[in-house]
Amino acid sequence: MKRLALVLFLVGIFTGAAFGSGITVTASGSGWVRDNGTYNNDNVSIINNLFVNYNYHDWISFAIPQVGVITNATLSIWNDGSNVSTDPEVTFTSHAASGIDWLGLVAGSPLGAQNVSAADTGAEHYVDIVLNATALNLLNAAQGNLFIFGGGVDTDEPSSELFGYTGGTPSAQLILNETVPEPSTFLLLGAGLGGLAFFRRKARKQ
Repeated sequence: MKRLALVLFLVGIFTGAAFGSGITVTASGSGWVRDNGTYNNDNVSIINNLFVNYNYHDWISFAIPQVGVITNATLSIWNDGSNVSTDPEVTFTSHAASGIDWLGLVAGSPLGAQNVSAADTGAEHYVDIVLNATALNLLNAAQGNLFIFGGGVDTDEPSSELFGYTGGTPSAQLILNETVPEPSTFLLLGAGLGGLAFFRRKARKQ
């Protein structure tokens, strides 16, 4: 019996969480701010680039649902086929926005980065950015609230445009994967702990 209690306890620990299915959240808002302070908050025209010597930073907001523990997440930004980039490799970095202004959109902690090559130009598709541990901590803390991503690009090309003019396609999506406790886990843990307590009490009496 003592061995059975121990087995139940260990099973409870190692099966303590089950992976939930992926949850896709569509952006609730997005836009950009230019380096001269002008901005656009229309979520069908998200731009992040250095374009004709004007620099843009973007913002994307999501209403984070109440879920289990978010264990990994991907930010997917729509890349329109009309975008132009002759840079062989543009690096887009997403940040925790510290304000919806020019510097505030890239002043926060980096949350993930992705290279977007010239080969992406002319192809309509989502560019996936796997988010890092800092992002996961912030997203878990933001459950039930609005979370705003900022973004900037690093390119040597003076005319490079990314993620623009979505034409009705959702400008960005956030894919969340979570772990949730299984109801049977609590029964196993309870049985295991109860068994261990019983045998400990019995040993003391002897």
